[in-house]
Amino acid sequence: MYLQRQFTYQAGVTLVELMISLALGAILLWGVTSVMVSGHLSYSEAQRFTALQGDFSYINDSILVDSRGATGVATANNGTVLTLTTAAGTVVYQRNNNGELTRQLNADPASIVAENVNFFTVACLDPLGAAVVCGSAVQIETTVELTTSRGDEERQHRISFRSALRNAVLQSKFQPAAGA
Repeated sequence: MYLQRQFTYQAGVTLVELMISLALGAILLWGVTSVMVSGHLSYSEAQRFTALQGDFSYINDSILVDSRGATGVATANNGTVLTLTTAAGTVVYQRNNNGELTRQLNADPASIVAENVNFFTVACLDPLGAAVVCGSAVQIETTVELTTSRGDEERQHRISFRSALRNAVLQSKFQPAAGA
């Protein structure tokens, strides 16, 4: 009788195969994590810009609605206070010490139009865009700067927009010519 050697099949991985699979798994995990983090950052940036755009739009719409039918326009404090005379009464826009842009109609309490306002100025312009006394203006240019923050980083965003004073435009368009 002679002994027959039987080969046994061993299942498993070698140490080298295990190290390679761990390295590939770590690279894959790093890639997925970086995609997730960048996706989260882009989402939060999109949210921040959406809020910023909403604030600028609301400021623009508020001033546009009030100035469209204004019969009188005045600025004070180097253009940091805008006063509009409308059919509803006197509307005053100004930035308060808390960094809020407020709108006040007559003697009513001031309502907040936007927060985190660093800068607010208004200039009265003629049809060609030159600065004039507000009594002869046909448009107003409003400049607003808002602050947004992401963590410890603060950013300032400034925008300027012009609003036509409808009554002043119509009056200058249909005013009878001199000597007629």
